[in-house]
Amino acid sequence: MWERMERHFRNTGLSNEQLGIVTDNAREKKLDNGTRAICRPLPQDADSFRGKLPKVVVVDEGALVSEEVFSRVIEPMFVTWGYNHELIVMSTPRGKSGYHYRKFTHDDSFESFTAATPDFIPLAVDAGVVDPTAAEWLADKAEEYDENDPVWLTEFMGQFAEVGDPFLPRATVTSCVQQDQPELTGSVFAGVDMALSGDDATVIIAVDSQGHTRVESVVEDDTTPAIISRLERLQKAHSYAGIAVDATGLGEAVTSASTNLTNVEPVKFTSRTKATMYQRLKRLLEGEELSLPNNDRLVNELVSLTYDFTSSGLLQISHSSGSHDDMSDSLCLALEARSTGEQDRYRGATKPVLGTIKKRETRSFETLMKQ
Repeated sequence: MWERMERHFRNTGLSNEQLGIVTDNAREKKLDNGTRAICRPLPQDADSFRGKLPKVVVVDEGALVSEEVFSRVIEPMFVTWGYNHELIVMSTPRGKSGYHYRKFTHDDSFESFTAATPDFIPLAVDAGVVDPTAAEWLADKAEEYDENDPVWLTEFMGQFAEVGDPFLPRATVTSCVQQDQPELTGSVFAGVDMALSGDDATVIIAVDSQGHTRVESVVEDDTTPAIISRLERLQKAHSYAGIAVDATGLGEAVTSASTNLTNVEPVKFTSRTKATMYQRLKRLLEGEELSLPNNDRLVNELVSLTYDFTSSGLLQISHSSGSHDDMSDSLCLALEARSTGEQDRYRGATKPVLGTIKKRETRSFETLMKQ
């Protein structure tokens, strides 16, 4: 985009003085009317963009930019402009998750349009930005792809499609989202996923015996003692029947440092335990046995999960580039605490008795993945 702007200035045949350009370098232009254009790579933190208060921001390939960069770096720059600003996000679609997808499809304050469809090409040809042969070329390409091929849908038609191998289809997740979240009742269990790096968050999610879930806490840049203190306060307020903590890394401190948390279960995130917990999560969501809060971050994390299998057939769960799994891991841990608590309660029964929102048949994971 910057190169196009520079080419536009050059093609005028006018000098910088005639154009009113008073500052001209590789990444900044300033005009004598006060207009200033800056080209910068997106930072990962707000500190490197202090003092920048633009009225217009254009983001290219926005689907590859994380939610955190939009919420912590870009949007705060409009604070002095209020609603009198413009945020332009351009991108090839990258799955049904993330800031670009959410704003394009669900935010009425954004004006959205697709610039890669057969209807758009004649307009682009008339404007001189697309070659006249583009429509014919696109028609020929259509013969090479299945109409439901994700590559055809995203790269050629500009549509949001499930890409890769999504572990949880968006429809599966959103069918469990409740606009009016009920109070948690009965036995309540909590899952704690500790932050491992600066980009991660420490998340605490609770779930009751009926499958209602609640996000208790999402904290970034906090100390382990502060997290323990927060968990103790939540335990005192809600009397958790069980707490499962990711014992990997810093999580081990939670299970050993607190004398007030006597019902904490340390859980090591190995490939096998993670596969088991996420299989349980998928089964419960498929059966609509969980009631999720209307939390964009949680939903986006869940639908961004992908899966594969090892050479030995073990399920591998990962999150897509630019996404996180703090909240989804915390939810899995809460369900692990609930499963352990119910097994202890119903010890001796043929199988654990689950409080559910809706009865469903039991199906194997392989059957679920084939649907």
